[in-house]
This record gives sequence, C-alpha cells and structure tokens, in this order.
Amino acid sequence: MVSLKNVNELTAYLIHLGQMQFKGRVDLRTTKGKNWSLYYWLGRIVWATGGLHPCRRWYRLGIRYCPEIDLNSIWITDEIRLPVWDYQLLTVLRAREEISREQAIAIIKSIVGEVLFDSAARKSQ
Repeated sequence: MVSLKNVNELTAYLIHLGQMQFKGRVDLRTTKGKNWSLYYWLGRIVWATGGLHPCRRWYRLGIRYCPEIDLNSIWITDEIRLPVWDYQLLTVLRAREEISREQAIAIIKSIVGEVLFDSAARKSQ
C-alpha cells in the first residue's frame, strides 16, 4: 500500500509505474477507508476495481454497453471467484461469446476511467 497525500502525487506515481513497465496490482486507500485496486500489465492499466459501489457500477455499465443481456439472469457461480469477480464476469461473458470484444473493451475503459476519476477526486479532498 502506497501512501500518497494528493492527486498530484497520485498522478506522478501512476505515470512512474507506466514508465517502469510495471506488472501487478496497486492498492489505493483514502484516510476515510475507501479502497481501489489498479491492475497493470507492462505499464498499462488493464483493470480497476473498488470504490463504494462496484456492483452498481458494473450493472450500470453492463446495461449501457450490453443491453441485449439480462444481467439479472446471469448464472456463473462456479466460474467466478473473489476478489476480482467483476473482471472474471466480463471474461466469462466474453468466452461464452455473449458479448463482443468491442463491448468488453468499452466496459473496461469505462470502469478504469471511473475508478481513476473517483480515486483522484477522493485524494484531492
């Protein structure tokens, strides 16, 4: 866990990880107990999760980008494991060809963007 005081330090740290071709997970936490995780591959953020309502975020974005899927009827309990259930759900839907590559990419970009925005906004408070 890295302790960063403000959004400028967070930004500099994330840029540094990119330049170092970092692979792995970075956990962010505010003093008020909010948590996020960023997943890197070769210096690029490939997934993000956490925050106050990750289930709501996934559901909202699933409805936006995959309106043809009834998200309330998905049954994949044997294939999903914590703590990255949201990423695994996306990969299962993609493997089953229930969503397209483009839909998966749109969801990934939106989730990463929201998590980065939320974590930066919380760091500046």
